[in-house]
Amino acid sequence: MANIAIRLADSIDFSTIETIARQTWPAAYGAILTTEQLAYMLDLFYCHEALFQDVTQKNHLYFLAFLEGKAVGFAGIQHHYLPNTTKIHKLYILPQYQRLNIGKQLLNFVSQRTKVDGGNSLTLNVNRYNSAKLFYEKQGFTVLKTEDIALDFGYVMEYYVLNKTL
Repeated sequence: MANIAIRLADSIDFSTIETIARQTWPAAYGAILTTEQLAYMLDLFYCHEALFQDVTQKNHLYFLAFLEGKAVGFAGIQHHYLPNTTKIHKLYILPQYQRLNIGKQLLNFVSQRTKVDGGNSLTLNVNRYNSAKLFYEKQGFTVLKTEDIALDFGYVMEYYVLNKTL
């Protein structure tokens, strides 16, 4: 198992987060989303302004995961999304670093931060056609429901809502 370092990201790290997302999303969603939808969503969620809004207006925290000094993944979370619950809005590992338990370590880090913050559960949405659902189920998450979120241009995000009690 690769040992990683994790630290809180700040605004100077937004370009690193965007770069990781732009390298990860085609591998994660290329068979699920059209090229146009992929580009639209990356621009919508990962531009500097969107990340800045997440942090300053939506109380999100971003954490970067480093392996041998290289940023290889990130998580975006929101404590108290629901009472005693942290929402994981984003968790991505660069494709070439997946299957090294980095995602699991990042998830464990988020779990510990949630407990320190007084929370006792995690929630997240995962695309219904994304194999990442299996990863989360192996980490103890269970499906609560399905949810569809409409975006502009007729795009729809089709999710499973997962939960895990800590």
